[in-house]
Amino acid sequence: MKAEAPATISRAGREEDLLANVSPKPGRRAPLKEQLRVWVREGIGNGTFGEGVAIPSINMLKNRFGVARETVRQALEDLFAEGVLVPQHGRGYFVNSRRERILRVALAGKVDGVYIGPVYRGLVNELGDTASVIAVDPRQKAEVLRRLVEGFAHSHGIDRLLVIPPRGHEKEFGDAVRPFRRCFRVAWLDRAPPGTKDACFLPDYPACVNLAVDHLRAVGLTRIHYFTTAPEDRSVFSEMRRTFLRIMESRKGKDPDPLVFDGKRAVELAAANAAHGIGFVTENDRDALRLLTLLTAAGIQVPRDASIVSCDNSSWTDAVSPAITAVDPGFEEIGREAARWIRMTDEGGNAGRGAPKIKISPRLIRKGTTP
Repeated sequence: MKAEAPATISRAGREEDLLANVSPKPGRRAPLKEQLRVWVREGIGNGTFGEGVAIPSINMLKNRFGVARETVRQALEDLFAEGVLVPQHGRGYFVNSRRERILRVALAGKVDGVYIGPVYRGLVNELGDTASVIAVDPRQKAEVLRRLVEGFAHSHGIDRLLVIPPRGHEKEFGDAVRPFRRCFRVAWLDRAPPGTKDACFLPDYPACVNLAVDHLRAVGLTRIHYFTTAPEDRSVFSEMRRTFLRIMESRKGKDPDPLVFDGKRAVELAAANAAHGIGFVTENDRDALRLLTLLTAAGIQVPRDASIVSCDNSSWTDAVSPAITAVDPGFEEIGREAARWIRMTDEGGNAGRGAPKIKISPRLIRKGTTP
């Protein structure tokens, strides 16, 4: 229905039809006003209340929800203040034109981390002036995230919540968000809770490892090891290690110690194989910087004696000499994909479809630590 439709809408019977299509979902935590606001947003999101459509009258909503008339009025006024509804004197509230309102997007993640920067850039560059984006830091704690999300649900009118959970704490963050999923659409970036039904936009970490190994083989190295200083934590890092081990197991003449957790051991391996060259795949940029520092201090020349490829591509890889060859997992592209999903869901483009599960293909950025 087009924006000019309110002039021809008859309320008789129409309100009952709309109320039948969207059932109230009472909750224990949210104030009644916020439940009403969420209910209207859900109706807009699923297409029941299309652009230009009249929201059921205050009296109808009062009777349906069993709340005070003033409570309904305040809920609708809040939606007007957010640009979701527009009032017409003597006729009620109507769904505002999409072109007239700005989406509110919350991006929750470690603000000083290496991932949230490129994700944010991709997000805001793709959305342009169609949305406002706020970045918040839950300080790596699920309870802090829960309180933040509760505020988004009850006070701030957030349309979309994007979460980058801390490595190894995906389930706890999923549990923190679950009670509020009906208040706005949720997407997970970089990592996701197991079994989530929300949208997911994730790097293809096994592909990152494969790309790094393929590059080291392409420059003529046959001895390749995986260097990490992080303990086992059943996160995406574990998936990357399993991928590397599968690659090594498929080769003839397996290398001993394919996974190297100790810097001293990595230096010993590099020194013993300097004549023929050795390659290291590092789990992240922090490990790549540490390894480069240790090898250089031991007199091992990079890339002549040893080569390094990081499965990350933060600004850190360019802050040293030689700059570190890196696999870019595609965090900026993740932000762009999330923005496209936001626009599509706002326009009703995914009606009847499940939430997308998208993996981003990595790309190699060749720099100074490989020949």
